Amino acid sequence: MCCVGMFSLLMTAYDLELDQILGPPWIMENFGPNLYEIDATLPPNTTKAQYRLMMQRLLDERFHLRMHFEKHNFPGYELTIAEGRPKLKETKVDPDFVAPEKSPLPPRAADGKFILPPGPQLISSLGWGVIVVQAQQKPLGDLVKGMGRMINQSLGENPNDYDSPKARVIDRTGLNGVYDFTLRFSCELC
Repeated sequence: MCCVGMFSLLMTAYDLELDQILGPPWIMENFGPNLYEIDATLPPNTTKAQYRLMMQRLLDERFHLRMHFEKHNFPGYELTIAEGRPKLKETKVDPDFVAPEKSPLPPRAADGKFILPPGPQLISSLGWGVIVVQAQQKPLGDLVKGMGRMINQSLGENPNDYDSPKARVIDRTGLNGVYDFTLRFSCELC
């Protein structure tokens, strides 16, 4: 991790959203002397849970971070499967695929959708009154993580207002695979 603010480290270490972090103002700064670079080598097969625990220990040991959790009410939604079976079809992943180097935004097709290169991708874009999310070989959890913010934005709230709680979306589909899909919904502020 290179040149990140404390809020990014906290989000990573504790699997938090930005509006779940409260503390002194410097925590939210993403410039100046309050940027940090983490250079570490992880053991092979390190899980996300193990990685988060390592980050928590680092924050405790290096920054003497003391934190606590409080319960707050947030607006919430559940992503569920409508009556019947899910219409999403699981994507077959090529086990020999090697991800290409990151490049700028991919080109667009005539219908406006991005032409995604092979491999896992999740990209969202704003248009005239619409938010479009395209996913390729991604679990629904990756969509759900940013969905609350997109819902708030589609309802006319300012996405940069970090003081108001953002809606939370919980994945209750039970779908554990990876999928290709496109999601479009209207947005008052887009």
